Amino acid sequence: LGVFLLVSSGSALAIGRLYRRQRDAAARALESKAHLETTLHELRKRDLALDAAEQIGRLGAYSIDLASGQVTHSQAFDRVLGFGPERPFSHDDWLSRIHPDDLPATRERFEQGLLEDGQPYDMVYRLHMPDGTLRWIHGLGRAERDADGKLVAAYGAIQDITARKQVEHSLQQAVDEYQGLVARIPVGIFKCRLTTGGAPVFTYVSPRFCGQVGLLADILL
Repeated sequence: LGVFLLVSSGSALAIGRLYRRQRDAAARALESKAHLETTLHELRKRDLALDAAEQIGRLGAYSIDLASGQVTHSQAFDRVLGFGPERPFSHDDWLSRIHPDDLPATRERFEQGLLEDGQPYDMVYRLHMPDGTLRWIHGLGRAERDADGKLVAAYGAIQDITARKQVEHSLQQAVDEYQGLVARIPVGIFKCRLTTGGAPVFTYVSPRFCGQVGLLADILL
């Protein structure tokens, strides 16, 4: 009987230890699951925030594994460049739609400069869209090297800056029109401010004013 009790007590202790280990493992699993769900929730929120930021800023991100050639990019990347499910991104397709005047420099700086030499890529170019419109694109890229200095990846972003370019064009047109109007006025025009000592400092002089005083604008300004 004493031996039976001893064995039974030992078995009970072993079962108790096993139960506690299983209970602790289950608790850790639940904590791990809760942590995983929390992490996934946070990642989903970040993805939504990133997507919103990309849409607002008309931005798109990309990365390239140089060993495999695999390109990974965001949905906004496709939207900015005019690609989608019916027309997946293609490097050759992208090149074929770059404005002819911008193609040589854009291609050289991206393929040779970034992908082969690892040089920073920073380029503004025009891109023909599938709907026939023309967009201005600002592309950025950086290379990544491994511990031995070998190029292993490239990553970057693109942004649709068409609206900014349109504003710049409108401002330049306004400046040109203003300067044309000033040039037609039959009197010299200037703008100046006074220093603390009372001396005039010219901030603008019209061509006619320069002719009247016999001095170049570079000297007056």
